[in-house]
Amino acid sequence: LCSVTYSFIPKRYPDYYQLIPNPISMLRIQAWSQKPMHYQTLAQYRADWHLLFQNARDYNMPGSRVFMDADFLQK
Repeated sequence: LCSVTYSFIPKRYPDYYQLIPNPISMLRIQAWSQKPMHYQTLAQYRADWHLLFQNARDYNMPGSRVFMDADFLQK
């Protein structure tokens, strides 16, 4: 269930793009990781995962399922 939540950038929430300046999804990270030289360091790859989970926490209410999943998955 978590993977579905983070697989796509939500299109049905128009305010998401106003509140989240750098949207990212698991599918985008996967696609970028398959491009030669997109991630030149492990730190760049980890930064995108951090951004994904931070976006989830920034957009969703503390205590919500998505917020708590982001905390759990980032550990």
